[in-house]
Amino acid sequence: MFQLVLNLGLYGSGVILIREAIVRWNKAWATVLLLGAAYGILEEGIALSTLYNPLAGPVGKLGYYGHYLGVNWIWVAGILPVHMIFSIALPIILLGLALPETKGKSLVVSKRGIASAFVILCIDVSVLFLLVTFDEHFWMGWPVLISSFIAMGILIKVAKRAPADLLHSRTSAPKISTNS
Repeated sequence: MFQLVLNLGLYGSGVILIREAIVRWNKAWATVLLLGAAYGILEEGIALSTLYNPLAGPVGKLGYYGHYLGVNWIWVAGILPVHMIFSIALPIILLGLALPETKGKSLVVSKRGIASAFVILCIDVSVLFLLVTFDEHFWMGWPVLISSFIAMGILIKVAKRAPADLLHSRTSAPKISTNS
């Protein structure tokens, strides 16, 4: 049950915050993917330390290869796209397909709601960070932690400045061609 609550807090608030950003900033899929990469660094890097811990369970044998400056670059290249696509973009796509009337509309009507989602995400990340630090006895070090926040900040800034039509879908619904 505890793990379910942590996952809901992590993934749910991440998707809600990123979807709200693209709606409020009037952006498209490039922003979703960039913010999804920032989310991946937050989850896998800061909360779970799998981007940095060569002995992290999910990393397996990949933990022994590709380390440079405290980062497992092979794992980064494999896991960040998973979070960009499956953890963030896919739930947003599925919401749009299940409830097309929500497209382009904010689901969180107040700043208090956004602040609540952000607080839930921060608490969740903090709990996971402390569990990894004290249970697995792994500390990434200040340079890696600070660099993670800098990388996330850069991704968020680029996402906000990305052109609104970058990777924008041409139609809202798939069309069936009548050409043979």
